[in-house]
Amino acid sequence: ANSANRKLGTFLTPSFSPIYLSLPLHPQYNYTYVGAIGVGGGPFGLLLPRSKDFEELSVLLRLLYPDPVHYISFLAFANMIWSRLEPNAYMSSITSNPLPNTPTHRVIYHYALGDAQVNILGLYSITRSSDVLLFENHVLQNFSLPNGGAVVTEELFGLPVVPSDTVVTQESAAVGFDCGAPPEPSTNVPPNGKYDTHEGPRRTAVAMKQMHTFFETGEIRNLCEGPCTCTV
Repeated sequence: ANSANRKLGTFLTPSFSPIYLSLPLHPQYNYTYVGAIGVGGGPFGLLLPRSKDFEELSVLLRLLYPDPVHYISFLAFANMIWSRLEPNAYMSSITSNPLPNTPTHRVIYHYALGDAQVNILGLYSITRSSDVLLFENHVLQNFSLPNGGAVVTEELFGLPVVPSDTVVTQESAAVGFDCGAPPEPSTNVPPNGKYDTHEGPRRTAVAMKQMHTFFETGEIRNLCEGPCTCTV
């Protein structure tokens, strides 16, 4: 965890945070936790081909599996072995389906469009599995189609949307940030690392204030006038 406060039962954690927030605890320390998950994601079979951190190793794997179908299938099968040690195994246990001797949690998720290390599709997988709300003015990602095709805007599904002035007091929520990155590729390749936004949300004042309010009061408030932005 980047930081923790045992008295308040709060955690600020990075990409592996679904594991930290769902593991069983000793009854003596059975707090009701609230947490902030910054630029998280899973499963790894989805994240790796879209991460710039995996590009060098992917060159070697593509020599072994030159057929794109075989390559992506290998990552999916390998992910089955790794699942018990990565966020994929714990997504549904973060909030409403806790593991034994583990309290339920409320979480605020922060992510950035154009993240070249942990793709936002991985974040969407976690949020859909952990009963998360979106504010009405949330950011939307643009995707560029292959071979110079058109740019299309995503249509998020499976995530309930609430009015932007809602004060969330019982559920969890996800807040995305537009850091000025160009549209992401629509294929299984990383966004342009030159514009990587991975560090954007955690260094943004509005995100810090939003987390502070949540940790102190239990309220998740939309503090942005329109879609949230950040300086990278």
